[in-house]
Formats: sequence, C-alpha cells, structure tokens
Amino acid sequence: MKPHERIILDFDASNLDSAPIYSLRDYVGLIRVSSLMQHLEMARLFRCRTQNALGSWLGKILALEKVIHPRKVFLDLRLNLDPGGMSEVVKALSRLNVEIISVHTLRLESVASAVASKGATMVFGDILCEGMDEEACMERFQSSRETQTFYSAELLLKANANGIVCALDEARFLRGLRRFDPLLVACQIGPEDDLREAVGIGIDYVVLDGKAYGTIGSLQERAKEVRLGLIDKERAYHVP
Repeated sequence: MKPHERIILDFDASNLDSAPIYSLRDYVGLIRVSSLMQHLEMARLFRCRTQNALGSWLGKILALEKVIHPRKVFLDLRLNLDPGGMSEVVKALSRLNVEIISVHTLRLESVASAVASKGATMVFGDILCEGMDEEACMERFQSSRETQTFYSAELLLKANANGIVCALDEARFLRGLRRFDPLLVACQIGPEDDLREAVGIGIDYVVLDGKAYGTIGSLQERAKEVRLGLIDKERAYHVP
C-alpha cells in the first residue's frame, strides 16, 4: 500500500451530505462511516436494499459508494448478530464492494459466520473492553484490559478474521506479541498521538478525525508521517 492508502478518514454517517468527502477521496485509503443505529434496524435495511430506499441511511451508503468508487468504504458498525443474521447482513455488504466491515467479538460463531460470508470484503473485530479504564474492565469482566485485548485478538485469529480495531495502547500490546502478526490493526490516532511512532510499531491503518484533518494539505502531511513510520518499521525489523 502507498502511505496515503493507510489513512482512514472518519465521518459520522448522519453528516455525510455536508462532509467534504468527495474532494478528499484521492488523499486517503478509506472513508470510515459508523452508525448508532440499532442492529435489528440495520439488518432490516440491508435485507431490503433492493428497494433502493435512498432516503434511508443505507441509501446514503449506497450513494457514497457510487460517488467515491468501490473499495473505498470502511463500515465500522461493530455488528452484533446471531450467526444466521450475521451471514445475511455481511453478504449484502460484500455486494456493495465495501472494503472493511467491523463486527463485535463477543461470540466466535458469529465472527466466523461473518468471515465465511464476506467475499472480498475484509472483516475486522473490536476489543470488548474498548473505551474502558482498568477499573471498569475489572468490574465488568473480572480481568485486566490486557487480558481482554488478548482474548479478543485470539478469538479473531480463530475465526480467520482479517484484523482488529483498537486503541493505541492496545495496539502496542498486540504488536509486542508476534502471535498476532497475521491480524491487521486499525487504530484511532488523535492530535496528541505520534502518528509516525504508531505506524512504526506496526499499525496498518490510522483512523483520523475528518473534522480535525479534513483538508488536502493536512492529509498530505499525515501521509508523510506514515511514510516515515514505515521506514522506521522496516529498520526495526532489520536491525543486525
């Protein structure tokens, strides 16, 4: 991949119409679209996609995919469905030529169903303790954040998923364990984070806020940082 193709620009699905997506599409690898819709409602919309409901959220995604071009969309939906429902939704998404979709890593059977139905689309999973501090993770799961991160990554490996969506500290932990090298890592990078260092430790996709970095000049500068990070990574792997 070229450096800019490792950049995922993040936009809220409810604000697609006013987002400057079309002018920026050649300076990033993917456009990330997330949604707070209930999963059952999403499933219903995907099942009726042939009705061409352009006024719906799904219609916006269909329109977005056509205007950008195929394989430019990352639907970060964290799908949490039973295996049968997961298969149906993921098959519909794969027909839209979506590059990446995300699923919830709670059940191995559901993740495996997504992988079996994905076609050319890549399936990424999340971390169960995402957004929690150590105390909250211990209270909910009776285990540490590192343990839950390991568990989620292990489940994704068993399901033959393509990658994982996680925070920067979780990515550092995973990249320190060579057993998870087969998983691609997508990580949200904020203004306070060192993008070059993140790529240097092995993060494959950096997710940037469309509001903070939504200009051509800013994205070109971020691509330069990605390129330097890739050089650092190459040097680190070839230290005598």
